[in-house]
Amino acid sequence: MNDNMRRENKTTKLFEIQAITGCHVSLDIASVCFSAFSVLALFGFFANEKRNAKTTEAK
Repeated sequence: MNDNMRRENKTTKLFEIQAITGCHVSLDIASVCFSAFSVLALFGFFANEKRNAKTTEAK
């Protein structure tokens, strides 16, 4: 019985999940940075593709 209780304690309480409640400034800053990076990357890839299309068209 003692071994069974030890085994049960090891497997049943591995994690304690805590929900994020409210609005945190750090999450807002991270989301703004990610959004800005995404938009800049989109325009960067678009400009790169346009430049590559012009160079292949000139050849």
